[in-house]
Amino acid sequence: MDGLPWGESLWRAVTIILETRTMAVQQSKVSKRTVRTRHAANRYKGVQVTLCTNCGAPCLPHRVCKKCGMYDGKTVLMVKQDEK
Repeated sequence: MDGLPWGESLWRAVTIILETRTMAVQQSKVSKRTVRTRHAANRYKGVQVTLCTNCGAPCLPHRVCKKCGMYDGKTVLMVKQDEK
């Protein structure tokens, strides 16, 4: 021995344990309620349809209405009226 306080095999085992990389371990258990609350913020709600302020037809938000051609209270498109 070269002056080590333990046997050589034990010393090698300790150095191997200290040199290996360990995985991350959580600090404490995360409850189901906390996880589900966090995941609820990412829930996809799909395309939200709004109503046109001029004619009341459903249209996508921040887009020109296809029925009347209005956007933000101004006529942007000239829409042909269907005669039925």
